[in-house]
Amino acid sequence: MIVSIAFATIDYLTRVGTAYPYVTAVTSIRMHDLTGFQRDLLYVTAGLERPHGLAIKHELDEYYDTEIHQSRLYPNLDALVEKGLLYKRRRDQRTNEYGLTGRGKREIDARMAWETRYEDRMSSTATG
Repeated sequence: MIVSIAFATIDYLTRVGTAYPYVTAVTSIRMHDLTGFQRDLLYVTAGLERPHGLAIKHELDEYYDTEIHQSRLYPNLDALVEKGLLYKRRRDQRTNEYGLTGRGKREIDARMAWETRYEDRMSSTATG
């Protein structure tokens, strides 16, 4: 799939009350273009405080009830960074920290609204 870059935006990371600018590419990738595993990575990253690779891996290991190998985890995290849905910054010499960009948050919110619409329909069908 060829992804065209529409334009670049500047997002701001907040760390100890100071904003650090970085540029992410805005592409035509949307939540429905992601794999299920990539969507799970977004949700787990959104739900953790200061998420780093091994913390994300631990959460997914528990959810999938199997070990998620680093060879699967890190390329998918990097793909989400490249798609502008996550940011990545160095926490220390060995650890990277991940987080949602504004765009990543908007995509999760849109997905949750879409899912809720169908959950509401299923509830009304089950009771009706």
